[in-house]
Amino acid sequence: MAARADAWGALGMDAEPALPLPPGVLGLVASQRERRMVARLTGKHPRLPWDRLLFSAKESVYKAWRPATRRWIGTAAIVVAFTAGGLLTAEVHPDRTPPPPVRRRSENGQAAGPGAGAPGHGGVAARYMGRWCVDRGLLLTAVAVPAGTPPTVPARCAGPQVSV
Repeated sequence: MAARADAWGALGMDAEPALPLPPGVLGLVASQRERRMVARLTGKHPRLPWDRLLFSAKESVYKAWRPATRRWIGTAAIVVAFTAGGLLTAEVHPDRTPPPPVRRRSENGQAAGPGAGAPGHGGVAARYMGRWCVDRGLLLTAVAVPAGTPPTVPARCAGPQVSV
């Protein structure tokens, strides 16, 4: 994906097959709160693979976050909620990412290098808004942050919309 840097501060998109995640994957990528959300939405709209939609939304956020910050974060650092009409919101909490198993240490013993430390001492480092849809057997998610302005919501996808 490409965009003008003076127009967009961050962009992230993901496409996944509109199928449930393999067994066990949701527990690796979702918080307890997100698993409850997926269960509730699956009960209301069982034809949509909400677990994979959650995974896709987290991928879109990561794809916007990483180039903008040059910091790695894990899926636990991204908290997603789906709202009515194909909208999604996400917050990034870098402090929820455990350090990788092998890591350089600074002279004072603190983690060093990309992804080390968390701004705001546990607060939200970034908020994203975006869209999701299901179209032609694919789940599509996207987040976009205009350069120098608060996040706005991208245009709707042509696929069917679901109220959540």
